[in-house]
Amino acid sequence: MKNYIYLIILISSIQTNLFAQNITISVAEIDCKITEENYNKIINDLSTNCSNHDECHVDRIAWNPNLLIGHKESEEQVLKLTNTRADMHERCHYIAPKTGACLPRKAICLNRKCQNYADLQPLFNTNIKFRFTHKGEALKNKTISLSVDTGLRCFTTPCPARIEVDSLFTNEVGEVAITLGKFQLILNKKNATIGPDGLAFSLENIGYDPVDFNTLLIDTNKINEIQF
Repeated sequence: MKNYIYLIILISSIQTNLFAQNITISVAEIDCKITEENYNKIINDLSTNCSNHDECHVDRIAWNPNLLIGHKESEEQVLKLTNTRADMHERCHYIAPKTGACLPRKAICLNRKCQNYADLQPLFNTNIKFRFTHKGEALKNKTISLSVDTGLRCFTTPCPARIEVDSLFTNEVGEVAITLGKFQLILNKKNATIGPDGLAFSLENIGYDPVDFNTLLIDTNKINEIQF
């Protein structure tokens, strides 16, 4: 991790020995345009590569504090960044632009990059591919059911513990595609209660397999193998 104390010296065009000695610096000695450009360069250079959602965080660490940035930095480094930014904002008399409604903040590993959950919206029509097999053989030209757990548990049968939300038809190699948007519509449907067992694929008399939507986001380009 880069040392922000010394990087901010570059931002302010101030000699490191003066900064290290805590010498008071006037606003006139700071080029605020270069300060903003170099601070944003620091943000753009932060590590965002990820392999799971737990690695990621989302914070308002850009020069414009209204912006949400996905990253992998520690809370300590985030604090250093925001403290440094606050100091430079004060010296440059910076006023953040007014903004409308705040975006929801949820960190995800989307296509192996730490991002905010709101960044999913441009990928609404992105196809997620699945390949279904049984005993090593492709399940070609089959109707696969996508169902959701209703959260209901009964003492008697039949019990609507799951309901079908879509039917999928595999091709000649057992593959089928579903858009991210369709998954989101199912999961975010108003007044819908989704039980702990979530989404699952099933084929009558063959098999059943749960599907984790969050796992699909890590690499939307891969073909997900479903083995019944």
